[in-house]
Amino acid sequence: MSNKLLYMAVCACIATSSLLPACKKDSWGKNNVTTITAAIQSAPDNNVSVALDTLSNAVVSFEWQPAKTGNFTPVYYKVVFDKESGDFAHPLYTGVPLSLGSALKLAVSHKDLNKIAVMAAIPVAGKGKLKWKVIASNGVVDDPGGAGRLIEIQRQ
Repeated sequence: MSNKLLYMAVCACIATSSLLPACKKDSWGKNNVTTITAAIQSAPDNNVSVALDTLSNAVVSFEWQPAKTGNFTPVYYKVVFDKESGDFAHPLYTGVPLSLGSALKLAVSHKDLNKIAVMAAIPVAGKGKLKWKVIASNGVVDDPGGAGRLIEIQRQ
């Protein structure tokens, strides 16, 4: 009986001592300093006009050059849309590119652009402008993407 009790006590000491390093406080997340450059928007051109065809499968491709980070971490993107007079504080629509946001383009269907135009109060069979920009982030720091570009929408 005493051997069994001694064996259990030794096992308990080994188990407890193996867990002690896990209780040590870690300071991994406190010194994450990095930088990020802006993604440069390349398509569509500023002030381009698009006549929407909501009955087709047509898309508009929003493209940009990659942003760069100071510590070479991966960059993730989102494309935000707002009214022409908007400041992107409360965007009308946010699109995330393929590959969990790491792709360098976002294809937005004419149907979705029509929905965004409705949110921007562009009338049916009317023209109006939307503002769009790319926001780059590596999870630590965001680049707000500047003033953005305009796209003119002609609704049906």
